[in-house]
Amino acid sequence: MKYRFFLFLTAFFLLVLNSRATAQTLSFSQAKLVTQTETVPAGKVWKVVSVLSSNDLSGNSSGYIVSTVAITVDGQNTIIKSRMAMRESDMAAADGMNVTDLPLWLPAGTSLGLNTNATGISVIEFTVNP
Repeated sequence: MKYRFFLFLTAFFLLVLNSRATAQTLSFSQAKLVTQTETVPAGKVWKVVSVLSSNDLSGNSSGYIVSTVAITVDGQNTIIKSRMAMRESDMAAADGMNVTDLPLWLPAGTSLGLNTNATGISVIEFTVNP
């Protein structure tokens, strides 16, 4: 019985030590503003915290005025926010809909760029520490 307990205790401690040895941490690298398509460098992760937008409006076939802000993630259009109103004067009071919640975490190798009405993407870059 003592042998089994010792074996179990040894296996438990080895498992705990191994899991701690493989854990990774993040350390702050820089804050940046992405204004053209960029790729997350190797050994880094990006946290997209906000998207700067222009005030461009466009009409649609139903007569509503639509304001959409979008970015591109790995070549895919990603809508961040959208608003719709009957007239341009109503746009300030129009309810907005967050389509993609921020923050958005991007691993190394992911491309990020501007799309509809986006003028900049606020990013915090972290270094992945082994």
